[in-house]
Amino acid sequence: NIMRKIRMIVIYTADIAPGQTRPNLDIGCLQFQLEEAFLTELDSMKIEDGIRQKLNRGEPLTAEEQMQFIILPLTHQGKEKKEACIRRCFDLAKQVEDEQAQVFILSGILVFADKVIDNEDSKEMRDWIMMTKVSRLFEEEKIEYGKKMAAEAAEKATKATKEAAEKAAKRAAKKAAKRAKETTEKAAKENETEIVKRMLANNIPLEQVKAVVTILTEDEINNLQKEIL
Repeated sequence: NIMRKIRMIVIYTADIAPGQTRPNLDIGCLQFQLEEAFLTELDSMKIEDGIRQKLNRGEPLTAEEQMQFIILPLTHQGKEKKEACIRRCFDLAKQVEDEQAQVFILSGILVFADKVIDNEDSKEMRDWIMMTKVSRLFEEEKIEYGKKMAAEAAEKATKATKEAAEKAAKRAAKKAAKRAKETTEKAAKENETEIVKRMLANNIPLEQVKAVVTILTEDEINNLQKEIL
């Protein structure tokens, strides 16, 4: 059998200082030699300022900077300072242009700061993650398209109503309105179908796609996913 070494690293928040812990655990038949990392040794303000400056310049964060971003709230002592840092980090994370990096950072903060984050802040972060940049653009595009189709449909309906009024105003108006509605609904569904296809083709998680769709049924979305695959 190949003997494997087990490496155990314990990360302590800024509330714990070196000398307050026991790196060696002896339980008789088993001994542990822990590797300790103390966040109190990190310069919180320097890390935060560095991240803010890079984001203000529109520069992407490195993998190391993303991890520093995630643990940043825990480098502060006391619950109030941690919560204040979490709120600042949330505002900063919104400036991250890379959507995947932004979601990774916010998800990491939610996990690492789970014991100290305020319920309201946690909810806002989770809501923001759900409403990703892609889905927000999707909503904006859908609203804009809806306005355009509504205007065109209204124009067609008005024209059809005037023409029909010469023959049978009431009957023709109802038919024109029905046609306009059907045209709008069909066009809106086709538009949503195309947008969903693009989202699925870009590997947007199925649950996020379903969360923003308002016209297509779940079965239709699943069928579109099968077509993409």
